[in-house]
Amino acid sequence: MGPKRFKRGQILVIFSLALPVLIGSIGLGADVAALYFNWVEMQKAADAAAIAGANYLPGDPAQAQSVADTYAENNGIAQNEIASTTVAPDDLSITITVQRSVAYSFARVLGLTNANIKAAATAGLQPNPDAARGVMPVGLPCSSGNCSYNVGKHYTLKPGPNGQLGPGNFAPLSLGGNGANVYRNNIVLGYMGKLSIGQNIYPETGNLVGPTTQGFTTRIDLGQTIYPGANPSSPSQYDPRLVIVPMVNYSGAQGKSQQVTIVNFALMFVDSVNGSSANIDAVYLGTVPSTDLTGSAPSDFGLLTPILLQ
Repeated sequence: MGPKRFKRGQILVIFSLALPVLIGSIGLGADVAALYFNWVEMQKAADAAAIAGANYLPGDPAQAQSVADTYAENNGIAQNEIASTTVAPDDLSITITVQRSVAYSFARVLGLTNANIKAAATAGLQPNPDAARGVMPVGLPCSSGNCSYNVGKHYTLKPGPNGQLGPGNFAPLSLGGNGANVYRNNIVLGYMGKLSIGQNIYPETGNLVGPTTQGFTTRIDLGQTIYPGANPSSPSQYDPRLVIVPMVNYSGAQGKSQQVTIVNFALMFVDSVNGSSANIDAVYLGTVPSTDLTGSAPSDFGLLTPILLQ
C-alpha cells in the first residue's frame, strides 16, 4: 500500500468519525435557532400586550388584564400560552408572562423532545419629562387666525365632510404609521410615541368615519361604565374621555404630502361622536402647560404614561 493511499484512508476514517458530529452540530444549531425565533416573537407579543394593558391603569385593572391578554393573542400567543397577567397592588403596573413548548427536531437523537421557553414584560405608568404621550390622532385647528378657544365650551373636534382643512384633510393625523387600523388604535390607546410643541407631523387623509366612530365610541362607553357620574366640570384624571389633543397649524395642508406643525396641546373631554359624519363633540378644558409635563404627582394630568419597565 502506497503512502498516498494510506493517507487517503486515514482521511476517510477521520471524516467518517467527524461527520456525525458535524451533522449533529448543524442540527442542534437549527434547534437553537428555532428556540430563539420563538422567544423573540413571544417577547415582542408580551411587550405589546403589557403596554396595551397599562393604558387602562390605574382606573380599570380588570380591563387592563383583559386588553393585555387580547393583544397577546392578536400577536400570535395562544390562550393556553398565557401563564399569568397580573396588576401590581398599587395599580400602576402590569406584568404578563407567556410560555411555549417548542419541539426539538434534531436533538431528539440525544433524547431531547421539547423545550419550554418563557417571556415576560412589565409596563407601568411613569412620569414623562420630555413631551406628551397618549395623545389623540386628531388635531385641533390652531392657525394664526384661528387659535382662540374658551374653557368649558363645546367644540367640534373633527369638522367632518363639510369642513376640510386642506385637500383631503379632515383633522386626522398620521402618528406612528398610516392607515385606518393605526389611526383607530391610536384613538383607543392613545399614541405611544412622543410628540413635542413645534414638531412637524403628517396628516392622515380621508374623513375616516368608521375608525373615528369605533375608536371614540370605545372610549366613551368605557368612561361611562367606569365613571358614570363624570362630566367635563369634574372628570377623573383617568377617565378615557379626558384626552390630550395636539393643537395643529393646518395652514398649507396638502393631503399627505405636506407636514403640519404642533403648536400646543389641549386638554378636552369627549362627549359624543356622530356615527354618520364622524364629528366629535368635545369640551375644551385649556392647554396642557409645560409645567404639567415635568411634574411627578399622579394628579398632574398627562404625566403618567405607559412605558416598558422590564
